[in-house]
Amino acid sequence: MSETCCPWCRQPYDYAAETGYKIEHEEVATGVWRDRCHCLQGHLLPKPNAILIGIFGPPGAGKDYLQTTMSRKIAESPLSTFGISVWAPPDERFHSRALIKPSIPKANEYGTEPKLGIYRIKYRGQESELWVYDTHGPDFIPGDPLSKFPFLSQLDVLVFAIPPPCLTWSKNEMSAALRAGPSDDPLQTSHLAHTAISNIVNALDQWEGGNVPKPRIAVVAMTKCDRYSGLAWRSYTRMCKANSRADVSLEDLANHCCDAGQFLISHGGQGYLQSLAEMPGCNGHVFVTAISSATGEPGLGEDNSDPELEIAASPDGEPASTLLPLRVALSLMGIGDYGDNDD
Repeated sequence: MSETCCPWCRQPYDYAAETGYKIEHEEVATGVWRDRCHCLQGHLLPKPNAILIGIFGPPGAGKDYLQTTMSRKIAESPLSTFGISVWAPPDERFHSRALIKPSIPKANEYGTEPKLGIYRIKYRGQESELWVYDTHGPDFIPGDPLSKFPFLSQLDVLVFAIPPPCLTWSKNEMSAALRAGPSDDPLQTSHLAHTAISNIVNALDQWEGGNVPKPRIAVVAMTKCDRYSGLAWRSYTRMCKANSRADVSLEDLANHCCDAGQFLISHGGQGYLQSLAEMPGCNGHVFVTAISSATGEPGLGEDNSDPELEIAASPDGEPASTLLPLRVALSLMGIGDYGDNDD
């Protein structure tokens, strides 16, 4: 298997062999000191068995909404139904560099940096961390993925936000339901998204170099699905209403993924699935979820500046859906007690 590396500078380290890292007693908040592991370059390292998630997508895909709303929903402890605790301690809340300001590189060579949320996760008495990277939209397209995203090779879960312009629509669907805006060219956006995903898959393949790959989970998150409410599609209500609760059973979660996958394929998204199925470590499996936002929810980024883009927003929007990619990942990792929910 490929070596474990610092997610900031890719310097290898090994907790078991006690090499490539150092322990420093640092002030993580005013008056709060902790022992933390850093690579030899001084960058903060995840705790052993931490889960690293990366959110990727083109500009305006809804990545900020996905992460910020997920952070708010985590605070409501919705996963306690399955024996899982996820929380952000007061000194480690959602931030860019708040927790580890001296040790996070300011930016990659492209001049941008991801937003990083660090959470605690506890299951059956074992506590670790959940790192969630929200990447910069313009970085999704040009250049070498490993240079733009030095943490890429270390991710356990890769979530790809696919907004309406990245799919294929008939003229009636586009005009009636999407209102995508004059700057969103669906053909161009779709082509760029396919290229970016292929680049990421190829970069990971080169990184592994023929070694047994690190296990990975690939999730397609169709974002802004509230805009699909005007489509004459029988499964829309089932797809989006099934995610109205973060504690849906595994059976309902599986049905949701199937419905969302069928919708994705029927609107030109099969190429995304085919590309992601070739990602080393995911064993050909790709999971699809639908993220539906509600009008006025925070984190909508540039979309909120144009009222025309909110015409298709509907009561079907459900912020709890932002937890679905995390739910998929945790269930596949065997984290959670689900027996009582699947009778």
